[in-house]
Amino acid sequence: MPVAPSESGNSLVVVIGTTPHDPGMLLGRDAELERCGGFLERVRGGASAALVIVGNPGAGKTALLDHLITVASAPGGFTVLQARCLEAESEISYSGLADVTRPLRGLIDALPRVQARALQAALALGPSAAPIAGPAGGEQRFAVAIATLTLLAAAAEAGPVVVAVDDAHWLDSASAEALVFTARRLGTEGVGMVFTARRTEPWPAHFEALSTMGLEGLDAAAAAALVTRVRARPVPAEVTMRLRAATGGNPLALATLAVALDEAQLLGKAPIPDPLPVDATIRRGFVRRMTGLPPACRDALLVAAAADAPQLDAVAVALGESGLSVADLEAAESRGLIAIRPGGGELAFDHPLLRSAIYHDASPPARRAAHAALARALAAAPERRAWHLALAAAGPDESVAADLADAARQAQRRGGHGGASRALELAARLSPSADRRAIRLFEAAQAAAFAGQATRVNDLLDAGLAAGPDAVLRARMQHMRGRVAMFSASPLRAGHLLLAEADRVEGVDAALAAEMRIDTAPAMSLSGRVPEALTVAIDAYRRAQGLDDDLAARAGLLLGMARILAGDPQSDRPLFEASLARLAGRPLAADSALDLLVYLSAAAQALSWVGELDRAAHLIAEIRERTRDALLPGLLSFVLGVSSDIELRRGRLAAAHAAAAESVQLAADTGAGTQRAFALARLGTAAAAMGLAEECRTSVALALAVGEEADMWGIPVRGYAALGLLALGAGDPGEAGRALDQAEHAAERGGLGHPGVIAYAGDHVEALVRVGRRPEAERALGRLEAQARISQGTWEVGVAARCHGLLAPAVAADGHFAQALALLEPVSAFEAARTRLCWGESLRRRRQRGQARKLLDQALDTFAKLGAVTWAGQAEIELEASGAVVHRTIPAPASQLTPREFQICALVAQGATNPEIAAKLFLSRKTIEAHLGHIFAKLGVRSRTELTRLIIQNGLSEGAA
Repeated sequence: MPVAPSESGNSLVVVIGTTPHDPGMLLGRDAELERCGGFLERVRGGASAALVIVGNPGAGKTALLDHLITVASAPGGFTVLQARCLEAESEISYSGLADVTRPLRGLIDALPRVQARALQAALALGPSAAPIAGPAGGEQRFAVAIATLTLLAAAAEAGPVVVAVDDAHWLDSASAEALVFTARRLGTEGVGMVFTARRTEPWPAHFEALSTMGLEGLDAAAAAALVTRVRARPVPAEVTMRLRAATGGNPLALATLAVALDEAQLLGKAPIPDPLPVDATIRRGFVRRMTGLPPACRDALLVAAAADAPQLDAVAVALGESGLSVADLEAAESRGLIAIRPGGGELAFDHPLLRSAIYHDASPPARRAAHAALARALAAAPERRAWHLALAAAGPDESVAADLADAARQAQRRGGHGGASRALELAARLSPSADRRAIRLFEAAQAAAFAGQATRVNDLLDAGLAAGPDAVLRARMQHMRGRVAMFSASPLRAGHLLLAEADRVEGVDAALAAEMRIDTAPAMSLSGRVPEALTVAIDAYRRAQGLDDDLAARAGLLLGMARILAGDPQSDRPLFEASLARLAGRPLAADSALDLLVYLSAAAQALSWVGELDRAAHLIAEIRERTRDALLPGLLSFVLGVSSDIELRRGRLAAAHAAAAESVQLAADTGAGTQRAFALARLGTAAAAMGLAEECRTSVALALAVGEEADMWGIPVRGYAALGLLALGAGDPGEAGRALDQAEHAAERGGLGHPGVIAYAGDHVEALVRVGRRPEAERALGRLEAQARISQGTWEVGVAARCHGLLAPAVAADGHFAQALALLEPVSAFEAARTRLCWGESLRRRRQRGQARKLLDQALDTFAKLGAVTWAGQAEIELEASGAVVHRTIPAPASQLTPREFQICALVAQGATNPEIAAKLFLSRKTIEAHLGHIFAKLGVRSRTELTRLIIQNGLSEGAA
């Protein structure tokens, strides 16, 4: 959006590569220059890195970046890609990304098809509509981000690349998201990304994940040198000290004030104002530079300052519309205020604050006239034209508002939802009609939701409600507020809001009311309130019948899931199956693909709860593949979370760990707060099973913190269950019992009735038995058995049998352990190994050492193969106690690989090429190659064939990716 230059001295608009900055701006920056040099050397050596240079206006950020660009641009150096971040372009979707990628457009066609189409649409180089099977809605912005990563990696194939983005706080939100997503996922491509950002401006939260370098004020020696250079004469030390104290050592402020002081003040013979009006003085200094210019030149400068891009052709046409010409700028060019690049391509101001000073020194009518002229000049650029028309409007104007709304819709089709939201908000302000104002504010909120801007969604909805919408539009607004809150803030508050609004709109739009009730059920489930979820699900299904078959299917699926959570999996099982069959048979249309895949993923999780693990694994694997291929990372975080749960239940620990780790990363990338809490808890559980203590505790602590803030009762059940499993595996049943007591209390509070949902019940019994809390163990086993009888799940019955073996007298223990092993062996290698460990320990204590050693040896072998290091350690201890000589187990591949390496191994075994693996994991080909090099070294293999054979032998090839 062509936002007018700010009146504040803190508002810069920088164009990279314009008039070189005074070398004095680099005085006192030796440490920063050394760091920039080291940054370039790392990139030249093939590493990738990202750096944000942060400082106040005038600190020298752009001067430092210009120096870095000059060094990188030397012959035989880097490919340098630059972005010009103007405040005026901060809401033109993908304007920053267009600048960065302009020299690389010849490479776009070679990208994977879905990525190429997404990037071409974003940059207005091809069809604006995304493919049906590809990204839809808010997820399209991540498809663009993934394509940006692939494009920069492809550019680096020919040599190192530096991306330089100045004043990144003014990057449009779509570009910022794409570039930072790329920066976070680069590895060994030889791509360096450098951003500058102003400390006094709210810069995109995305950048907080990147390494920063702060530019502070100059020290005394550098400040004195700068003042002396500016005045071309020695200046008394007390004066430079006074100036440094007043400016905090800010180079621009020092230089400007040094020029502003009169001779007496400069020599210390007259007082210097206290406090020094730094910002005002800087602004006045820039205004004084225009003194004596012809009126036509000042008018022409205003048109140039109001422009949202530096292209001279558009400015020239706008000047003609105003009765002016480019020739009127010659006086300003002669004075050095502006520079026109060779060939007449671009116009650049000598300093960013000069543009702001010119703009705000003009009267409001003159500024509106400049924007009107620019609008007339941009007939071929409807989005930019609409913004200028809006800034030219003196009051409400439906024609201008309609044009701006149309421009917003074009931006949305390209995936620029953040810019579209701002455009629609301004269109609403320009709408004379309250009804249109409410509709446009709702559309602005929808666009903000697609952009992942939850706080802004609520602000826009508040404004929309204040405009007095009709009952249906009000309900749609509140429906959106509830859905956003469910996944970003508090599922409980979302559920209460949705239920209240459903009641309000029931008599006006029954289908909308039913849809809101359907959404209330998962909100209550996510909040951990199982009885409330069941009550709502029953009501939602009753009301949805007869309205719409798809609505009824969604409601039926959720009702079946709520029954399972409540401990009654059989009551509505036929309804659940019929609903799943209907939803699974629906085609993936662009407008409904996300919702449909979410419901199918939830169904896969429900199948795992009732013990249908193979069916659940097959369904989630299919959804995971579709989601990866369609570039939907937000949905993929949820899908991978479900996959982690299923793989952990199947005893595939490394697969569960890898899926959970990527789920956490993608939840952070996409800003899904609720999903992040669950992803962290799942990562903690997988880490606990593998004995990764630090990762488990850290993940659980973060999950509990997020869950407490959002009032999600289910997170403590998962979190404390993970801590209990960790302690049990480490041989600390006391700590395990304390943690699992808390998991039990949290489950009771939330009404969780099915032991297959969060598998802590058997661990709790075992911990209680091992610390001698036998009566409590018997009661806990009684609860598990009662639930198992209802659920009829193999896993629950098998774990209960193992617990009976722990509690039974010696004469009966073997029968219980044998039953448990027979049930659990086909279900989970991990649970079977745990059963052998318990049984072997029991036999060893009864001095049946031969039988014990056989079981314990089998348990040790399985634990080692699965990467369950603490459990393997327990098996070794028991074997030694049985009299066996234990040869320390060679670490299995599962315990040597990072989660990312594990995923790569699984895809290698499936026959995927490096480019295919890179596309699926949203990484670059070079990063995959580097990972494979580490994998080969860790596992002692020399070829993909050897690696594939080893992966298959160790059962690592299925379900990890």
